Amino acid sequence: MIIPVVTTDTLEGYRTAGAGMLLSTTVAVNWKDYNNGISDSIIIENAKEAAVEALRAKAAEIGFNAIVGLRFDLFKAKDGLAFSLVSAYATGVKVVEKVI
Repeated sequence: MIIPVVTTDTLEGYRTAGAGMLLSTTVAVNWKDYNNGISDSIIIENAKEAAVEALRAKAAEIGFNAIVGLRFDLFKAKDGLAFSLVSAYATGVKVVEKVI
């Protein structure tokens, strides 16, 4: 089962119970030679996807079956450093029933 991830603070149409903070940080390498000319925006998007997949894995490990309130932070290194940090944070919850 794929764990749903939403940016809203609730999962519309469902009652949830329990909650816990989830955090994942990935590194996006921005070296042009290393990335074969792939644009920075694609590299960052791939890092965001990896961070969300890590959140899903952590949520499943803890026993949550949904993730709400997803947010991202991006730190782009300066002064010629060729990496960025992408942090994803959210709240893991357990869906207990569908509501009308």
